[in-house]
Amino acid sequence: MSEKAKAQKYEDALREAFEYDEGALEANAKGRLTKMQAARLASGIRARAVALLIFVAIGVLVVILGRGMLRAPIGIVLYLVLVLGSIYMSATALREWAKGVADARRGGIDSVEGRVQLDVGANPRKKGELSMTVGDQTFFIRKEMFLALKNGDPYRVYYLRRTRMIASVEWLLSGMARDAFVEEAHVPDEREAPEISSYDSRAARSKR
Repeated sequence: MSEKAKAQKYEDALREAFEYDEGALEANAKGRLTKMQAARLASGIRARAVALLIFVAIGVLVVILGRGMLRAPIGIVLYLVLVLGSIYMSATALREWAKGVADARRGGIDSVEGRVQLDVGANPRKKGELSMTVGDQTFFIRKEMFLALKNGDPYRVYYLRRTRMIASVEWLLSGMARDAFVEEAHVPDEREAPEISSYDSRAARSKR
């Protein structure tokens, strides 16, 4: 397989893992979303709206049905915990929904480029969560995204400003993008490599 064909195959794998269509890189570079990306954002907004409604409904039920708990001191404490918890979760869901709506209405695609650093467990709140760091930005990603990346290779990541949804990922060692990337070559220390293998090692295993 020629180098060009290999590069195209890898770019297709990136597109599948990060769920964007052909033409997305060009559109994102101009600050626009493709129809597929807009649909993905809309789906996220709907999911956040559903979560908001669920938490609000739970809060209302707690207020209405939990009044009987006010007869005992421990019941009062439990009642307040449930009410405050419902308010907090509703406020969080509302904030995330508002971010999605703002991204859909106002746009705002940012980009960052640099050599990717893959990590497992960077989020102290969620043990084992997968992340990618490019430049000064860290994104928490799904396993299929994690496995599609080549640790230490340069990428350009387009993402939405408020929700931080990754719109598309451009591999900067392919075609003209390679010439545009001017950072000095860097070979990542093997000791820094994540426990879960990325695209290259996974492809190597499949050939055995």
